[in-house]
Amino acid sequence: MLRFAFCLLVFFFLTIAGTATTFLYYSQPTGLQSPRTITIPTGSSARAIGIVLEQEGIIRSGQIFSWTVRLQGLSHKLEAGTYKLDGLRDLPGTVQLLLNAPLQMRKATIPEGLTRHETAGVLSRQGIIDSTRFVQLSEDHTFTARLGIDEPTLEGYLFPETYFFSIESDEEAV
Repeated sequence: MLRFAFCLLVFFFLTIAGTATTFLYYSQPTGLQSPRTITIPTGSSARAIGIVLEQEGIIRSGQIFSWTVRLQGLSHKLEAGTYKLDGLRDLPGTVQLLLNAPLQMRKATIPEGLTRHETAGVLSRQGIIDSTRFVQLSEDHTFTARLGIDEPTLEGYLFPETYFFSIESDEEAV
């Protein structure tokens, strides 16, 4: 009986040691030095995000990434968007970077007193939107109604301010 207990104890110890070694190995940086632009689509699961990060060489294992964020209760905090990442951080560092949401953003300043046509020109020159589509949407009653606005146009709804737009932002999002 004592021999069986000893064997069982050794088996558990080896299992735990093997699991810890596996996690330790797969948590190490990949060494990818050149940053990659990674896009995480809306609604992506932790597993799907892990697969993308593994395929791009940012992490060693998408499965270990998925288990790590799930065990830490962080999977619901991962945000969709575009990130610039490299393989120089360990797995916890990469997770932390994703949680801090260093999204690739485009900055645009809308000066006071601009019409929606002029605003469309400013945003178009900065490469954020297509001005024609933006103006069309601002006059589309179906679109304005979806936003809960009962006006013929969206004139005056983009206030003078500095805005930060995600790289994926389109005319509807703006």
